[in-house]
Amino acid sequence: MIHDDDKITELMSHDFKSAEGLLEYLMPHKAHWGTEPRDWLFRGQEDSTWDLQPSAFREARIKPFKAKPNPNGSACSQVSAEARVLEFFYRMGDVQALPIPNGGVELLSTLAEYVKGAKDDDWIPQELRPLGALAQHHLLPTRLLDWTRKPLIAAYFAAYNVADPTKADQAGERIAVWALRKERLIAADQRGGLVEVRALRAQNPNLHLQSGLFTMYVPESIGNTHDLPHNKVVELLDAQRTTPPGALPPPSLIKLTLPKTKREELMKLLAKHFVSGTTVYSGYEGAARGALERAFRGR
Repeated sequence: MIHDDDKITELMSHDFKSAEGLLEYLMPHKAHWGTEPRDWLFRGQEDSTWDLQPSAFREARIKPFKAKPNPNGSACSQVSAEARVLEFFYRMGDVQALPIPNGGVELLSTLAEYVKGAKDDDWIPQELRPLGALAQHHLLPTRLLDWTRKPLIAAYFAAYNVADPTKADQAGERIAVWALRKERLIAADQRGGLVEVRALRAQNPNLHLQSGLFTMYVPESIGNTHDLPHNKVVELLDAQRTTPPGALPPPSLIKLTLPKTKREELMKLLAKHFVSGTTVYSGYEGAARGALERAFRGR
């Protein structure tokens, strides 16, 4: 049950006052997640005011990859910049002799077409999505959005920067954990919508530890807008859905928020569930994050 000090402000938004209340709600065995918790994906964000907006549509992130204005229009310019991200990532990975998903001459030729801005349709094409997923998980801007199958890991990513003194705090007053019902991932070859994109875990240990995957908006069925935030896409898809008269459709997207003042409490509770920097990140990065968090919890 939800604690008395927590409230539901609307059908798909729950505002919690306590970290314990949020953590209790996120437990996979709770009835509100249905009989199969794997039907849901989760994402943590440091600021509850943020939309579910992929990094490629944040101007500050994509601007370094933009060339001069494309004569074919702004959509081509955007896609050209995103293709340039993947081309640079491909070439720098090859310089380091790293394995490239679907790598080869054909893949580079496909990238070159988009980089030149000759077209913007079908972006990101199937053969480039594994490369895009790998780039996204290494902090490069793409139109993919990161998720995890594990709700407590999402809660960790909403709160974890509180333990790092080098991170500037975001302006918002609350953090957020989003939950997306997987049934809304509509196959692109059917009518467009949100599609699931996977990367090879063998090439990305952090992705494996985080039970990570990605979603991407394919706009065949909702106008031709490429930069809609995912929450708006879900809202539009829900508007298209038919339900029996008098029936209340199950929520497709739930937003759970918590005051930022409760992040320390949340991090300590998560550690008791063995969710910390050492379990979410591999190698020396995991060790370093674990050291920061250990000092933070003990202060």
